Amino acid sequence: MNVISLIRQLSHFLGIRENETVQLLQQQREILHHGIEGFAEVIHLHVYERRAGKLLQVQLWLKLRKPDGCFVYTHSRTLINNNHIPERGTILRVRYIPQNLSSVIIVGEEIAGKLVL
Repeated sequence: MNVISLIRQLSHFLGIRENETVQLLQQQREILHHGIEGFAEVIHLHVYERRAGKLLQVQLWLKLRKPDGCFVYTHSRTLINNNHIPERGTILRVRYIPQNLSSVIIVGEEIAGKLVL
């Protein structure tokens, strides 16, 4: 059984809209493989009620620091583990697609100067 069919079954069982969940997971895979690493500060976070197991769907508003040192404000809808919901002001290690700055995933979190994965 491949991962996509497992996700579809889980989404159907949990009552989650299948297309949206599968689309977000495919987007995350694409960003993980082809994205550029950077840092972002959480400006605002909205948690949706849709779940896929321990994953929550969230809307993030971020202050993204690009490799050239400039900052860009962007928003992104993504899935995160419900045990690792970032708060406002949290510095995150992220990966993003430069051509589409709303395609962002969280890779880790910086706490007291140390990176936590």
